[in-house]
Amino acid sequence: VLAHEIGHITARHHAQRRGQALLANIGLGAVGALGGRAVADLGQFAAVGMLRSFSREHERESDSLSIRYMARAGFEPGAMAEFLRKLRANARLTKIRRGESPDAVDRFDYLATHPAPAERVERAAEMARHAAVRDPVTGRDVYLSKISGMLYGGDPEQGFVRGRDFLHPKLRFAFRVPPGFSVLNSRTAVAAFGPGDARILFDRAPKPADGPLTFYLREVWGGKLRLENLETIEVNGLEAATAAARRRIEGRAYDLRLVAYRAAPGTIYRFLFLTPPDGTRSLSTELRRTTYSFRLLSAAEAAQLRPHKLRVVTVAPGDTVESLARGLPYADHQVERFEILNGISRAERLRPGRKLKTVGE
Repeated sequence: VLAHEIGHITARHHAQRRGQALLANIGLGAVGALGGRAVADLGQFAAVGMLRSFSREHERESDSLSIRYMARAGFEPGAMAEFLRKLRANARLTKIRRGESPDAVDRFDYLATHPAPAERVERAAEMARHAAVRDPVTGRDVYLSKISGMLYGGDPEQGFVRGRDFLHPKLRFAFRVPPGFSVLNSRTAVAAFGPGDARILFDRAPKPADGPLTFYLREVWGGKLRLENLETIEVNGLEAATAAARRRIEGRAYDLRLVAYRAAPGTIYRFLFLTPPDGTRSLSTELRRTTYSFRLLSAAEAAQLRPHKLRVVTVAPGDTVESLARGLPYADHQVERFEILNGISRAERLRPGRKLKTVGE
């Protein structure tokens, strides 16, 4: 992985990135076209790295450079293809969890931060065969000892996901997304992607604001949007306000629902729900539940939240992939997650004494 990223740097790919133009393709940056500040601020959260990607040519060049560097440094160059296989398997599982076709990962996705289609995996394996290293460095046990205990998934400083819940122990708030939505977290905002091109964007208002929240929606955040059904509500003891609008984004109509909460004097948290008109009614109940799921956490609740960490376990007699996978803190696809994490198959017979990775609090 380090060799690959060094390849991007030495080839100056970062200087050639397409940057924020990518965001418009998924409707995040495009919300700035709404004419007001409604989602222009929210759209910016993805600009710094979360959804940037390199071109196919950049990825190919960096793969080639990484294998050259690894061979010269005395490492196993075939590890590049092995890592890409894990990325591909993880991408396929993500598609399955979203109810999408896993075969889509084999089409190069310029929006993906780490695309690993089958063609790329096979190309890396072929290059590695021509760069064989005698007695390559592996250091597996040393590597596992170094990564044991590292954070896995969300950082408590930025909040993390537990099933459908987003929890932020530092800022002390939580909310729940509807079934079928996948959550992406960044340093400044949270996005959830759902069925039928529905999206949820959540952030904190960039500037302190006092006064009625209806005024904030209409005059500050809503900007030039033609808001409808503007009203004040109460959510778990918090003052809140909501309004609806419709706008075309990238030539397609979307229903918008804006929700703002006053968490403390001068502090406002915000939801923006985007749904295609033909899907708004079917999602309205679940999105309303998300609206009313937002709550502040007590100090005691926040203190009990623990991030997931990587753990290294030693296989005992009788252990199987299935039995070890049952210890993962996930409600779905435990075996598949364990296979990807360790690059193994459930059909594999585990040798006692072997070290494997798992996840726990």
